[in-house]
Order: sequence, then structure tokens, then C-alpha cells
Amino acid sequence: MFVPCFWMNELGKIVGLNLLIALVYTLVIHLIVPGGNGGQNIAVVLSVVGFHAVAAIVLGIVFFVRQKPYRGAGSLLGMLVVLIIGFSYCVANFSLH
Repeated sequence: MFVPCFWMNELGKIVGLNLLIALVYTLVIHLIVPGGNGGQNIAVVLSVVGFHAVAAIVLGIVFFVRQKPYRGAGSLLGMLVVLIIGFSYCVANFSLH
């Protein structure tokens, strides 16, 4: 199956934007939320990552309904990447504390 080049460019932009958003809110949470042992930070990051995933699923469905499958696929792929990285971050941070 041939995938047009602009699809890959659009997917990369959407996934990159999702990762940038996840990085920004993770850093903001670590700067704002008190928690010397990291337990509170983990819970807040995990809940924000969950909210991000739900928002990405809703956006992906909206893009598919609006006949923009490349943006819908990018949104769902971005959600998957953010979930994998966010969950891995929480597990690694929890195991260190």
C-alpha cells in the first residue's frame, strides 16, 4: 500500500506536537506540584496523561468524521506514543522512589 508523502509529514507534525505538549506539562507539574518523594508528581502526571489521551481520542474521531484521516491517524498515533512514554515515565519514577 502506497502512503503519500504528505501523510507522513502531517503524522510527524501531529505526533511531535503531542510529545512537545506532554513534555511541557510534565515539566510544569514538576515545578509546581510539591512532593519530595515524587509520589504526588506521579499521580498528577498520570492523570494529566490520561486526560491528554482522552482528548487525543476525541480529536482523532472528530478528524475522521470530518474526512481528514491523516490528521485522525496522527492524533491517535500521538496518543499512543504519549501513553507509552507517560506510562513508562511513571513506572520508572515510581520504581526509583
